[in-house]
Amino acid sequence: EASHVARAVAGERNHALFCAAANLGELVAGGALHADEARAVLMAAATVHIGTDGFTATEAHKTITSGLRKGASRPRPIAREAA
Repeated sequence: EASHVARAVAGERNHALFCAAANLGELVAGGALHADEARAVLMAAATVHIGTDGFTATEAHKTITSGLRKGASRPRPIAREAA
């Protein structure tokens, strides 16, 4: 997801960030990923875009929050294999 965000082009980066956050939000809601980790990884990936064509850190934070919230409505747990 982070790679997808980092490679997004202008005009698609906000959508890419939202979709990535929603996907990770599903894993957070399913207990497979911690929200702080998801947020940090997504923000790091979005950092390459900050300052380009008016994209700001505030916009990135809002988009990540919105995407995580959307993903939380569809929890996706990861099945753990028995040892």
